[in-house]
Amino acid sequence: MSNQYTPPYRIASGILHNLARNGEALSRLRLPSDDVALFVLRRGNRIKMIQASLAIEGRKQRRN
Repeated sequence: MSNQYTPPYRIASGILHNLARNGEALSRLRLPSDDVALFVLRRGNRIKMIQASLAIEGRKQRRN
């Protein structure tokens, strides 16, 4: 029994060329700075926290 795996497809040179081009294009992309990403995450989390807090307070007021 052979331990070598043979995929059920053939990797063509065109596919490898496209893969290399895509990799180069991705490496040239500029991602937003970490500060901007953290700001967006903090803002989103703050909104979720406020919504949860209001939901809890609303439930308490309905019970009274």
